[in-house]
Amino acid sequence: MKEIGSLTAPEELYVEGAENILSQADQFGDLKAVQSLMRVIGEKDRLAGVLEREIREADKNKLPARVRVRIGEEAGLPELKTASLVTHVYRHGDRVVGVLGVLGSKRMEYSKMMGLVDYVGHLVEARLREWDEEDGR
Repeated sequence: MKEIGSLTAPEELYVEGAENILSQADQFGDLKAVQSLMRVIGEKDRLAGVLEREIREADKNKLPARVRVRIGEEAGLPELKTASLVTHVYRHGDRVVGVLGVLGSKRMEYSKMMGLVDYVGHLVEARLREWDEEDGR
């Protein structure tokens, strides 16, 4: 079993859609803010640190699977001041095993993104349970 801290190792972090930020740059502020945001996305170790904090908090507090929203610097990095992060920490049994999230503008459709992240998080948990059943656990 992996340690929680290694679950969000930079090489295991899947980042997709960063070009969408550039296509909607006006929603993220001025050019300097967009450049800072893109730099953080490219620096997977820093982004992994943000996600690792989400995992540690959920594991430490034994929080049930739920969607969390971090707006601006609440996400943990000053470069995210013009962005919001919607996450779902998912579990396998009693163990926290991962986190998925959407990083977007503070003007995102929160209800839509929260619903999407929650839905996908529950799908992942359901699939993990199915694998256990298939393995006869």
